[in-house]
Amino acid sequence: MSGTIRKADLVDIDFLDAPELESDGTSVYLSGSITSVVSGLLTVSFTPDNSLFATDNPVEAGDLIHIGSGAIAGWYTIAGISSDYTFTVVESISGFSGSAAVDFIYPAGASRIGFSPKPTHIITDNTVEGAFTQLDQVLTAGALGYFLSSAGINLSPSWVNHDTLRKAVHLWNGPFEGFSGAYQEVVGSPFPTSATWYTSSAKTNKIIEKDYTYNTNKTISVLVWKVYDLSGSVITTITETRNYTGPFLINRTRTIT
Repeated sequence: MSGTIRKADLVDIDFLDAPELESDGTSVYLSGSITSVVSGLLTVSFTPDNSLFATDNPVEAGDLIHIGSGAIAGWYTIAGISSDYTFTVVESISGFSGSAAVDFIYPAGASRIGFSPKPTHIITDNTVEGAFTQLDQVLTAGALGYFLSSAGINLSPSWVNHDTLRKAVHLWNGPFEGFSGAYQEVVGSPFPTSATWYTSSAKTNKIIEKDYTYNTNKTISVLVWKVYDLSGSVITTITETRNYTGPFLINRTRTIT
């Protein structure tokens, strides 16, 4: 009969069931282990054996995953399902081989029908320092301390751990929350030429570096801060040039690249 809807015409992705609508963005519906990431393609295994296309809870594009620890730890948004055990994510992800626990999570259900259940937090302080203090209070009240960070116009946002955010405004006086075990090495005495924070005393991963250049009277002429990402690349450089009258500082200029 023309216009009849058959069971074969019904696809799960076209419907939102109760658990999906009730989700607050933290509802885990499937857990497994990421065994490899090759050219952006993630492979997952399940115990007992399962499938990304499982009838009861098929994984769909737009769902979230959370990898709790290891080199690829973080929140990701599923871009597409490639096979029973492989899928891709929207965000960039490093190559990986091993075993990393992963949870598959429904996004906030209300967001799928045009609303978001997440509360809006009003920041009232009109200074950067005060605003970040208020933001800290909001974020640390959450279970994980993550927030969505914009990647740019028309680009998908990504989940970011506020405690480990690598921004100069957070790291100005060195790393604190999120960087337990951080280690600083100072070169030069009594006038240092550099002071570098690392993630640990192994000194394999820099967090922020501060380099000093001096005038002949040992006043600081140039300060350079360099913020590093997890791969060891410089993501922000701040250069401060100072001018003096005799030993007295009269002005300074900062450029950010």
